Amino acid sequence: MEAGKVIINVDESVIAHTINRNRGWLPRGKHFTVTSSIHLNLINIIAAIGSDGSLYYTVNRGKTNSWSFMLFMIKLVEHLNAVDGGWRSKTIIMMDNAQYHRGNLVRGKLMALKVPLMYLGPYHFNMSPIELFFSFIKGKNLNPLNSKLNTV
Repeated sequence: MEAGKVIINVDESVIAHTINRNRGWLPRGKHFTVTSSIHLNLINIIAAIGSDGSLYYTVNRGKTNSWSFMLFMIKLVEHLNAVDGGWRSKTIIMMDNAQYHRGNLVRGKLMALKVPLMYLGPYHFNMSPIELFFSFIKGKNLNPLNSKLNTV
């Protein structure tokens, strides 16, 4: 970033419930409890957040695999190409070491697209700003008609 490059952090997360909050602001002596929550068919978010404030995402049903992740990356590269053809010299794509991030299918495609990559070390999720985005999304009541929050 000091060299003026934009770092785009890419990752994915699954949302399986309508409410994932486990903390909240309550008066002293009151306890936060979730009394009901509806299970969703697996909802998957693949997202990328840039150090310049940009946000790119897709919401899918089911689990992420190499194919769905690769398709997201192809669309991201197409968008970056359309906005600025010289983005590769100014940008680094940062990912964790999930199997499908470094598998042959995805790595081969990203190399063919000349995507500048950087992988985080093991257990360095706290250096991944996209995790703050996922935490924010999961902290919201995604279905206010069906999820109830009570104070005890």
